[in-house]
Order: sequence, then C-alpha cells, then structure tokens
Amino acid sequence: MPYAIVFFSSLVVYLLTLSHNLVASHDSIGYINEIDHYQWLFHPHHLLYNPISILWLQLFRTLGCTSDSSYIVASLNSVFGAGGLALIFYILLKRLASSYTASISTLITIGASFGFWFYSDCVEVYIIPLFF
Repeated sequence: MPYAIVFFSSLVVYLLTLSHNLVASHDSIGYINEIDHYQWLFHPHHLLYNPISILWLQLFRTLGCTSDSSYIVASLNSVFGAGGLALIFYILLKRLASSYTASISTLITIGASFGFWFYSDCVEVYIIPLFF
C-alpha cells in the first residue's frame, strides 16, 4: 500500500508540473514530430521510446483527447517517473532495509532532484530506461 501512495502522489506532482519545454538542446520537438508522424519506430539511440509513445498517443486519441501531443507524451514520462520512485522506495525499504523515515527522505531527494523531475515532466527519452 505505501508503494501505491508513493506512485500516485508522485504521479500527481509530475502531472501537475508538466513542462512544455521543446528546446533544441534536448531534441523533444524532433521526438514529437516523429511520434506524430509515426516515424523512426526503432530509433538506434532510444529504441522503444517512439513505439511506446505512439501507442500511448493513439490510446489517448482513441479516447477522444485532443490535447497537444507533447503533453500526452510527457504524461507517459510522468507515469514511468512515478513508477521509478515507487521502485526506488521498494528497494530502499525491502532490499536495503532502510528505515521508513530514511526511505521517504531519500525518495523526496531523488524525486525532487532536477534531473529526475525534468525527465519525468517533459518529452525526453531517458526516464523509461532509467525505470528499467
């Protein structure tokens, strides 16, 4: 149960802070264009990011969502970011036998770090492999 709380609370935080950051320095506008046009299904650098994002986008389009593609794809990253935090919490509690307080404080530090938050809130390819 605490893992679900960690997952859903971090998912809400990440979804409420989605970034519409499409700067050239991290190629997200290129990713969105490829995903919108169903291109580069198996890109050599980020392998399954485009196919998973295309399926995620199609799911939301089928449900009638007409939101900007970048927000929909960024929400996929938020799901994997929240899942990554729940997994880290599990590892801290069960495998490393950390106290609940130490696990929560470590989790907040990781989840609120710029890198983890950024990759969970924008169109970027790194949070999914980080989860796995």
